[in-house]
Amino acid sequence: MRSFQIKAVAAAALAATGLAACGGSSGKSHTGSSNTSSASGASTSTATKSASAGKATKIAYIGSSLSSFITAQENGMKNAVGSNGSVTYFNANFNPQQITTLCQNAISSGRYNAIVLAVFEPPVGVPCATAAHAAKIPVFALDETVGKDPTDLKPQVPGIDGGVYELPNENAKLVVNLAKQACAGHNPCNIVAEVISASDPITNQAVSDVAKEVPGAKVLARMATEFNPATLTTDVQDELTAHPDINVILGGSDTSALGAVHVLKAKGLSGKVVLTGQGAAKAGIAAIKAGTMFGTTGTWPFKEGQAIAKMAIEKVNGQTIANPNISGFSLSGPQVITKKNVAGVVGEW
Repeated sequence: MRSFQIKAVAAAALAATGLAACGGSSGKSHTGSSNTSSASGASTSTATKSASAGKATKIAYIGSSLSSFITAQENGMKNAVGSNGSVTYFNANFNPQQITTLCQNAISSGRYNAIVLAVFEPPVGVPCATAAHAAKIPVFALDETVGKDPTDLKPQVPGIDGGVYELPNENAKLVVNLAKQACAGHNPCNIVAEVISASDPITNQAVSDVAKEVPGAKVLARMATEFNPATLTTDVQDELTAHPDINVILGGSDTSALGAVHVLKAKGLSGKVVLTGQGAAKAGIAAIKAGTMFGTTGTWPFKEGQAIAKMAIEKVNGQTIANPNISGFSLSGPQVITKKNVAGVVGEW
């Protein structure tokens, strides 16, 4: 989800759902012992817990969007570095050039000794990794890989010292599992699906695999939303008009998918059109329990943040990284969540 949890928020999205989403925005809130904003537009927070003794780890976290998912990842990093370090988030707003610019600014500032890079397409992070490598600053990839291959856990370019990944093929298996359950009783199963963008590998592979592997599945449309609930709301309205026989809305993120709830209710389709999400957001878990969402996939951003910050701490302190290539889906469970097993599941964002 992206990361992916989604991947997963614009003010319009908040107004539409009352929830933060796995999408872009210009503002940010933090928890921690300090909360300041720099002239560059980044927000810096230092954790309250103490880390083990050693060299302070000062992380520049450069991401593609701003969301509660990102906040949970950042809070996991802060938890790991403790008072002996800091985390500063830079938001590129889905702009590839801005990723490079923010990275160059972080390097030239001399304030950071580690970079966490969360890009929305693997090639986007290569210039940053290359520049950081020349400056002898380690880079760690979060959610997406950095390079050409979105499915390879191992570092693909010089400068990437490790990562915590939500690989497209692993995510797709979970989404296919969920879609099979959502499509039960429908043949054909007419689906409209949310993706981050037309070229995002994680959400697009999931939709392609659903079309190939779910019996009777027919994907009628892909809705590129950048995980914005307001965009998804508009797109769902349009797709229901164009395709009144939709059986399943396959959301790319819990919080953006929930933008479809009031549309379905207004059209008298609640319980008739099956809605799914991804990411195990707190709002998604609540919606499954309430019966307004059928199911979701499990991602754990706080644990991802902890794991990647621990890598940075080890590298900054000259230690061998114990596990430099981690699948984010392996950090917790369950990985597919429906009404059958939602009891006791606690979302991290």
